[in-house]
Amino acid sequence: MKHEIKLLRLLYAKPIPNTVNGNPRWKFYAREVNGEMQEFKTASDVSSAYGCNLNCVRAGRVIRAHVHETATGTLMVDIWDDSRSAQVNLDDEFDALELITEMRLEVRDPQTTTTSTRL
Repeated sequence: MKHEIKLLRLLYAKPIPNTVNGNPRWKFYAREVNGEMQEFKTASDVSSAYGCNLNCVRAGRVIRAHVHETATGTLMVDIWDDSRSAQVNLDDEFDALELITEMRLEVRDPQTTTTSTRL
């Protein structure tokens, strides 16, 4: 299980059944910086569920998430926060990374030049 920190633009979040201990859980859909759309689930019994309620985060806002993939391929989020709880403007950070990613895709390999022949 490789853990990564990702910036995600939240598209839709919906509550799923609570854990055995009654802690809230969510399934949400988000877009990564590279443009990929992904489905995520929140892990059981995490404290972020109380600090940053995903139902209160407006669609289109950016969250920072600690993500890992399970053996079955499910993307699980262990910790997350929004701009308010992180006290950083994550929207600007996401936009900058998105622009850098787009610029990298547009860069082409340098064309080889041929030497000119003398007349």
